[in-house]
Amino acid sequence: MANSISQSNNAMNIGINIIIVSAYIVYEVTNVTLGDECSFDNDIYKICIDPDTVCSKTEGKCKCDRNHAEIDGQCVELPDKLFSNKYEYQAILANQEPNKVLNFSLNVPQEYLRDTKLELIPQGRKIEVNGINENNEVQVIVSDTKLLQSEVMMLKVETIYGGVKVHDSMLFKLEIVINETFDSISIEEEKPNGTRIDDFSLPGFKDFEFVDCPEFTFKQNTIYTNKILDRERGNSEYHCKIKATFEKDNQCTFRDVGSVIISIEDINDNPPVFPRQTYFGKVKENDPEAVVLFQDTSGKSVKITTADRDITPNNNITYTLSGGDDLPFSLTNNDRDAVIKVKRNSKIDKETKDNYIFIIEASDGINKNSATVTIEIIDVNEPAKFTKKNYTFNVSEDDSNVFVGYVIAVDEDKNEKYRKNKYNILSGSFGYFEITQNGSLYLKNTTRQKQTLFFELIVSVSDENLPEERETTNVTIRVTDVNESPKFNQSLYNFIILEGDACKDGMGQVYAYEIDFKDTANSIFKFSIESNLFNVDPETGNITCKNSLDYEQKTEYELEVKAVDKGSPPLSSTTKVLVKLEDANDNDPILDVGTNPVILCSNIRIKGKPITVVRASDADSGLNGQLTFSITKINGEDIFGIDDSGLVFVKEENNTLECNKNYTVEITCSDNGVNPRSVRRNLKVSVSAQGIKGLFKETEFVFNITEGVEYTNFLGIDFNQDVVSPTAQLFIVDRDAALHFSLRNKTLIINGIFDRENKSEYRIILKATETSGVNKSDIAVIRIHIIDVNDNPPVITDKNYIRYLSLYEGMKIGKPLIRVEASDADETKNTLFTYSLLTPNIPFIINSATGNIITSEILDREKTSIYHLLVSVTDGNFTDVAYITVEIKDVNDNPPVIQDPGFKTINVTENLVHQAIPIKIRDEDSIGSININLNRNCPLSLNNPLSSNVQQSGSIATGELNFKSLDYEEQTKYECIITATDGNYTTNKTLVINVVDVNDNSPVFRMIPGEIRVDVPVNPGDILVDMINATDADSGSNGQIMFSVEPEEYYEINKNTGEIRFKSLQNDSTLVITITATDSGIPPKSSVAKINVTISNDRPKPEFIGLRDDLEVTENNVYQNLYTVKANISNITLANGERQCEFQYSIKGNSNFEIDEKGGNISLVKALDREELVSLDRLDRLGRLGLVVVAKTECGNFPVSSSTTLFITIMDENDNKPECKQQLQRIEILQSLSINDKVGQIEAKDDDDEYNGIQTYAATSTLEYFFINPKTGLISLKKKFPTLRKAKDYLISALVADPNNNLVCNISITVNPDNFNAPVFSQSKYTTSLDIGAKKGEVLVVDDLKASDKDNDTITYNLDPEERLFRINSSTNGPIITLTSDIKVDTQTVIILKVYAVDDVSPIKTGTCTIEIAIEGQFCLQESSYRGVKADAETATLFQILFYGMLSALSLCVVLLVILCYKWRTLSREKTKKFTLYKTMNRRPQVYDEVGHAEDNRGFDAVSVDGSNYYYTIDAHNDKLSTRSAVMFNEPPPDYPN
Repeated sequence: MANSISQSNNAMNIGINIIIVSAYIVYEVTNVTLGDECSFDNDIYKICIDPDTVCSKTEGKCKCDRNHAEIDGQCVELPDKLFSNKYEYQAILANQEPNKVLNFSLNVPQEYLRDTKLELIPQGRKIEVNGINENNEVQVIVSDTKLLQSEVMMLKVETIYGGVKVHDSMLFKLEIVINETFDSISIEEEKPNGTRIDDFSLPGFKDFEFVDCPEFTFKQNTIYTNKILDRERGNSEYHCKIKATFEKDNQCTFRDVGSVIISIEDINDNPPVFPRQTYFGKVKENDPEAVVLFQDTSGKSVKITTADRDITPNNNITYTLSGGDDLPFSLTNNDRDAVIKVKRNSKIDKETKDNYIFIIEASDGINKNSATVTIEIIDVNEPAKFTKKNYTFNVSEDDSNVFVGYVIAVDEDKNEKYRKNKYNILSGSFGYFEITQNGSLYLKNTTRQKQTLFFELIVSVSDENLPEERETTNVTIRVTDVNESPKFNQSLYNFIILEGDACKDGMGQVYAYEIDFKDTANSIFKFSIESNLFNVDPETGNITCKNSLDYEQKTEYELEVKAVDKGSPPLSSTTKVLVKLEDANDNDPILDVGTNPVILCSNIRIKGKPITVVRASDADSGLNGQLTFSITKINGEDIFGIDDSGLVFVKEENNTLECNKNYTVEITCSDNGVNPRSVRRNLKVSVSAQGIKGLFKETEFVFNITEGVEYTNFLGIDFNQDVVSPTAQLFIVDRDAALHFSLRNKTLIINGIFDRENKSEYRIILKATETSGVNKSDIAVIRIHIIDVNDNPPVITDKNYIRYLSLYEGMKIGKPLIRVEASDADETKNTLFTYSLLTPNIPFIINSATGNIITSEILDREKTSIYHLLVSVTDGNFTDVAYITVEIKDVNDNPPVIQDPGFKTINVTENLVHQAIPIKIRDEDSIGSININLNRNCPLSLNNPLSSNVQQSGSIATGELNFKSLDYEEQTKYECIITATDGNYTTNKTLVINVVDVNDNSPVFRMIPGEIRVDVPVNPGDILVDMINATDADSGSNGQIMFSVEPEEYYEINKNTGEIRFKSLQNDSTLVITITATDSGIPPKSSVAKINVTISNDRPKPEFIGLRDDLEVTENNVYQNLYTVKANISNITLANGERQCEFQYSIKGNSNFEIDEKGGNISLVKALDREELVSLDRLDRLGRLGLVVVAKTECGNFPVSSSTTLFITIMDENDNKPECKQQLQRIEILQSLSINDKVGQIEAKDDDDEYNGIQTYAATSTLEYFFINPKTGLISLKKKFPTLRKAKDYLISALVADPNNNLVCNISITVNPDNFNAPVFSQSKYTTSLDIGAKKGEVLVVDDLKASDKDNDTITYNLDPEERLFRINSSTNGPIITLTSDIKVDTQTVIILKVYAVDDVSPIKTGTCTIEIAIEGQFCLQESSYRGVKADAETATLFQILFYGMLSALSLCVVLLVILCYKWRTLSREKTKKFTLYKTMNRRPQVYDEVGHAEDNRGFDAVSVDGSNYYYTIDAHNDKLSTRSAVMFNEPPPDYPN
């Protein structure tokens, strides 16, 4: 039968019964979950199907496997560890944190734990466990820190987790941090040893000691000096750490308590010191208040200054001069320097006195020192003197290129080179005069345009050697006037005057001027006029009229005015005057009202009904002739009105007016002039009752005609229908309308062409008269409108104004250029303009509606310098154009470009004449002059000014650069920096000139001895000459020297060094050897030197007598007669019986010195450089130079020689300037630095010695936080920093000065957040113990061994470098100390171990503690006996292990044999059943691990919970807590079918 099995993959309690039927037995298999019963017996299989579960036969239930614990009905994986961290670090501030709570996090929620036990090891250290808080942390409370030392402690926990008993532990380092700085104290320097400084005490502490300050000591609680302190030779401030003993509750500890600062106060115990005893200065004669310049022997400037090791105010120096008021010099203090000046009223004359010698004294108030001052008076090359203070000459104003006169200066200098004088005109010439170098004065151009009677010139003469020193004189040049005719400032004058009598007061003034000299007859002139109507004032040129002028008679007059001067002969000129009259309102209007009109009663009631037309005229013009009309009300009634044309009409509709009545209308006619004139006339209007209507049906007729159309007898309006009476006659009243309009049989006839722009409307007054006997008439108005057509083109206004424009380049986009405006005589509808630019590709656009032209691009003259714009405007029918020329003006916005020379490097052979280098500079701009400059060291020169070619496209300057003489031996390479400038921009180009060497120098021998005497015996290979010194000024192969010697049979020479050795002994006692030095040039050059070699036997040698050992010279100086050496020789009998020889002296190996060959007088002829000698190690430790002096003599007819060494002390001179060691020195400090603490040292050097080296340091500006020690350059803190959250940089510029020189060094100081606290252990001393049997690798357990740092810095731990038994590893939880070897029998019973804690922030701070380790246990044997016992024990242990191992193996075999027998019995019976079961289920059998052994349990004990044994351990790799086996001892593994 077919069977199936259903599996459950979840933890739900689902039971499925499966019936399996075989031939003999029926089996039932059920799936069960956690907590359910499980079984493999009684033919019923209940299998645990939940993950992580196994079937426990002891309980018969499903249980969690070995890696899981049952939590809330589920199998939860056992935790890796109970504590979150295996090692922690805790820091406590000593004396400040009582009852400090330490928290250690658990990795497992405490609600899953039960029966939890906590333990702290070691105990009884003022520290205890307080349980687990609500944050799942184990609390540890430190009750007192004063007795604690920093140590490592272990915290253990044992608990039951999910029915499994587990335990774990962690280490934590407890660091007791001590960091306290007490108030600083001070003491004066030079106090005796044992001087009391101050008292010091702390509550609870005693037995104070200084840790690192041997200069001080404690006696009881008082600080005393341990030595005499010198601030200048020692420290100015000491930072001393203090340790003391604290005792409480019968416990004591010796530990750090903090530090104290002891400052050494300065006293005035050092005198000021001059760096040199003699100062040599120079000052020019005749130079009042000049500062004396002092120099050393090499010509370098020096200052008179002193050095005082004391500090302010003990080093405040005051200088005085000997000689008092008699000296022509005064003295001022400039900081530490003495400045000597010439007194204001003193005159120093070289011819009177050559020099002055006096003493300068420096005093600091207590101590004094002095030096000698010698001042040499320098002769001044005085300029030539003019023979006169003032010169006067005459010229005519028309003269040109004529000699004026001599200006003579006399130079009294006797030196011919000082008599090269140069004349110059300093001022007053205005370009008209020039002077030659012999004093001749010339007039170059006519002075007529200058218009002056005289010139005042200032002429100077100066010496070519002293161009700044010059003498001046005044030259007056009188100019004779030549008569010229008067000149009118206008050729035509236009005067406008009101008619009438106004011209009698003056209508205008003419002006004339003379170019002749003022206040001469030639410059005086008068005006005249020939006219019957006008006069002119002869002096002022004011023109008046003789009689009144009438505008109505004549409107313009033309006059001629003459100006005549009083010269001889008199000269004259004329001008025209045009007088225009303005009309005055001097005529009354003339009013003609015509006949009295009669109108019908019906018409008078019609509003706007024309009544009649009045006529008026005025002889005046303009506004004076423009007339207006008005009507006065009639009996208070406003009936009639009148317009500007004189048409009288009915004003308002009124039906109440009476008929058959006459109305008298008063009409007023006025002009519009100033002070208007008027006239009044009465018009009688008769109203007739006859008829009910007027003669016209309408009062106004309107007709339109088009302009520009020619009308010929055009029938305009037919009035036959519009006139009531057929017998009425029509008349056109307007005279103005007769030109174009007429009546023909009551029809209006139109003739002509009309232009609306001249007149847009015509009004015709038409009158109708009844001719049938009835006295009746009527008036109507015809209005003819001229219709506009587009017949006028637009006209661009102000074409001449906008024709030419200029703009500067660089104008921005959108910048307005101009607005083009146009006008059109047509009406508005025909004047809608459209503007456009017809020129393509231009940087301008135009607003089509407004005509505004603006820039559309940034203008660049170098691209386009001129634009021609064609502007168009159209009204749709007609077009007008205008041309606009826009010039782009240049601005200097482009740098010059050096086009030639185009190369960067050139090789030039020395000593040759080279072709000039062409130079070409282009500037895109057309303004600005191009100039070039060459750097000082450049061997090129520009002999002639640049030739410039300025064009619209730019400027080009050309020229030639000529080579100066080049010598490879002087300089091998030049960098010429060619600088081109246009006044605004500068361009540089570097031209490298390599000088090519030629072999133009022969080798030169240096200090070759002319004779060498050698005492026998002489052996082959002996050195005759150590080295031949020869030089060649050429370079490369041209300067490589090879030596050769002759005769070669006796001597051999090293071809490179010139060392000469004997090859064999020469036959002759005297032999000349020839040394040749040849260079390797092409062709080679050589030089020859000869040496006389004399072989002599042993004989007495000269001895030097009375040698001195105190010789001194100052570097950079030469000395004549420095010292005289004397030599003597004994045991020589001369022919004359005297015991005296003549010696020849020489100096060996030093060309700086010379010696008198006969007298032995030594001179220093070439100055020495002390610093160079030091670098070459030529001076001994006392600063002395060894000088080898040789004395030779031929006494007794044979030559002998001897040598000695003179030691000469080389005194330093201030010939080196201070140097900054770094371009920017960087210093890092912490913000916690205290006031007066050291920040850093200015890193500068001066190769001179102590007194000429760096003397002072000073800040170039006020420093807020820092102070620079002026003597040492030590930078200290002046003011506390504010609290910083991040690093901050400060830049200091410090002036570093020696007595003569100074420079500025830049220092960047980075202030970092505080490393305020050093690492501090919780105890200064720890105690622990080790068993005497401790092995290598065993961890030393020290309670609370951990350092803390309040700055939260990372701490590393170290042991004493000499420590060999222990090693230390750092971790975040403190140090771990392990044994490096087994404890030996002879190990001392107590070991003192010193531990260092170091933080990682600069400046690094260190804390220390000691561990006292007691070795516990005893060996009763000697070491040799112990070793034997130990070996026997180890052997016995091995046999025990083997025995128990074999016994266990045998037991295991027995058990396995029993099991196999049992299984074999049931195998055939169950084989088919189990095979079918597992094959059908397709399920893998459960896998069981082997049972773990107790000795493999490295981290935990074997515990029993509910009868099951579980083993746990710590994985050494991942620190996880895991079970080694979850197999129950009473449950054998199942036997699976094969």
